[in-house]
Amino acid sequence: MANRVTPPLAPTTPSTDFELFFRMSADVMLVATLDGTIIDFNNAYSRISGYSRDEIIDLKGGWDFVLPEDIPNALKVIDELRINKTQLLNYELRIRTKSGQIKTLSYDASVNSITGHIYCIGRDVTTMYQQQKHAAETESRLRFFFDHALDGMSIIVNGEYQLVNNAFLRIFGAESEADIIGRNFLDFVDPEYKEKVGRIVQTNSDEMYTSRIIRLDNGLARNVEVTGKTISHQDQKVRISVVRDLDERRNMQEKVKESEARFTAVFQNASLGIALTDRNGKFVEANYTLLQRLGYTLDEIKGLDIYQFLEANDHSSTKNYFKQLLSGKTSTAFFERRWQRKNGSSTWSKMTCNVLQGTQGKTLILSIIEDIDLQKRNEQALMESEEKFRAVYESSPMGIVITSDGGRIHDVNDAFVNMLGYTEAALHSKNILDFTHPADKDAAQVQLLNIYSGAAKHYSVEKRFLRKDGTEFWAREAMSSLFHVGDAMYTVAIIENIEGRKRAEAALEQKNLELTHTNQELEHFAYVASHDLQEPLRTITSFIQILERRYHDKLDIEAQQFMGFIVDGAKRMQTLIHDLLEYSRINRYNTGFEKIDLNEIFITVNHVLKDKIETHEALIMAEHLPEVYGNRIQLTQVFQNLIDNAIKFKSDKRTPEVTISVIEHKTTWELIFKDNGIGISAEYFQRIFVIFQRLHTVEEYTGTGIGLAICRKIVERHGGEIWVESKPGKGSTFHLTLSKKLSAG
Repeated sequence: MANRVTPPLAPTTPSTDFELFFRMSADVMLVATLDGTIIDFNNAYSRISGYSRDEIIDLKGGWDFVLPEDIPNALKVIDELRINKTQLLNYELRIRTKSGQIKTLSYDASVNSITGHIYCIGRDVTTMYQQQKHAAETESRLRFFFDHALDGMSIIVNGEYQLVNNAFLRIFGAESEADIIGRNFLDFVDPEYKEKVGRIVQTNSDEMYTSRIIRLDNGLARNVEVTGKTISHQDQKVRISVVRDLDERRNMQEKVKESEARFTAVFQNASLGIALTDRNGKFVEANYTLLQRLGYTLDEIKGLDIYQFLEANDHSSTKNYFKQLLSGKTSTAFFERRWQRKNGSSTWSKMTCNVLQGTQGKTLILSIIEDIDLQKRNEQALMESEEKFRAVYESSPMGIVITSDGGRIHDVNDAFVNMLGYTEAALHSKNILDFTHPADKDAAQVQLLNIYSGAAKHYSVEKRFLRKDGTEFWAREAMSSLFHVGDAMYTVAIIENIEGRKRAEAALEQKNLELTHTNQELEHFAYVASHDLQEPLRTITSFIQILERRYHDKLDIEAQQFMGFIVDGAKRMQTLIHDLLEYSRINRYNTGFEKIDLNEIFITVNHVLKDKIETHEALIMAEHLPEVYGNRIQLTQVFQNLIDNAIKFKSDKRTPEVTISVIEHKTTWELIFKDNGIGISAEYFQRIFVIFQRLHTVEEYTGTGIGLAICRKIVERHGGEIWVESKPGKGSTFHLTLSKKLSAG
């Protein structure tokens, strides 16, 4: 046995789910090598023993506080497990806790076929044993009382008492034999019964009769039943009498009935299954818990063989346990068995069996049957968890590295080996920093120190690794603490090769730079074009208007109509150029942000659109709006465009109404502009936000088709987005968000 708990081998390293279960389990869990060296244990072991984790390590993982007389049996179990690794063994150990208390632990032990280690699950059964001992002592006292409450006996010679027993003294209320010996047998008989008793004794009758005596201690009468027989001894007539206290018997019978009622109540209502079987294993009695669990009635199970409910391969060993109990070689037998229910399903049970001596010398076996289905499922889940972890560990396309001692590599999977080009043996005991690019090593070391100092539970970082051939590659490393063994911390690192993603990001960044440059050139072109076109357009418009005024009367009707088309076209062109100029200025002028009360912007827009609102009798409403950081002019333009559009595209059937509401999100404010206008078909929801895209002719509705494009550009500049929900004839609802993360500047 080793002197200290050694760190677990890599294949036994549990998954996070298993580690949580292992550490938090209320039952003791131990992991040991096949030579008995304890390599890990959970918190329950410390709680039950009273020792800290470090103290247990110094005590050879707990071997030093096991009672010496129990160690040979434990070593025998280890030997049996080493020889037959597929069996599950149950054994008990007594330990001396730090406070000096002796506790009994019941263990189930088996060998994990994957790791080759012994896994033990134990439970503190000290209290259970104390309860069983108390119950046995109570039963022993009751049995002693029933077995040894002898009737009073006396020997009468020549009418005088010569010998009496303790029971006789008790019945007659005498303190000692001196109060009785030498006295006439009629001295203690109630006068009412003296004639009857005298006649029976003098005639040497063997008749059993009832009588009444007067007790010496208190003078009270006592009803008794007497059986007598006269024999000859050494030429003398000797009368032997057996006296039974009828009053006491009646009292005792009442007490027995009460005791039986209590036993029946406990037996039937116990949370554990209880069975009484005879020497051959046939059921004599079974409690409600066991019957309900198996699905049988008492009438169905009585007289059946217990082996009928066990699996065939368990019959021989179960009979052997019973044989040892009946022969006295062992006082208590513990074993686990799978029972078959009436419906064909099976259930795991832990059986604790003792021998009882029934009435008339009948030997019974009392079996306490504990449901351990949950324990078995947990054991199965533990094994499956180990198998799943190993499957993921070995087949993962990402590298997995188990480290300890500040980054020293304890174990690696094949994926990480292939990433670096080293052999697994070459990586063992090296530090993970040894394979980190020098430019990233300092930052990586800080992250490692945070993990091992407890300042952080996990981290994720992108860094470069160096292959054996000297080449480098980008990887994402996610590391988290796994578990502790003594003072040593173990961590797991997931390494994902992101070389391809890095190349894609670099290409995307280059494309973004090119796109940004192109957009800047387009904005500049739009600004220059719209700005420079204004002057010649104003000149054209002015001269056309002069021609119209001076020569209007000289032109025929058709010419006047053509002149009107030219004037209207020039005005629309002027409006279009003006809107284009406004669009190009969004990212060029008035770009600063300040704290703005949106209620003030709402009031301002209402003043600007006052004539249009009154002309159309429009109703414009808003709930209390928040304060945000943004560009006052640009947000005013958004409010004005959306409200103006709602009035412009009103329904002929109803007065226009616009309501503005707000929803607060974690990182944004959402503004909602709802109108009752003509609505928009879903196919146009994206198109309306594209510059110069109109859904109606100029004759139907005025405008250039640039207003919503301006709104989208302004909203995006404020870290948000804009979208519409609508149905034709049902009105439209425009949603826009504004970021809360903006600041003045």
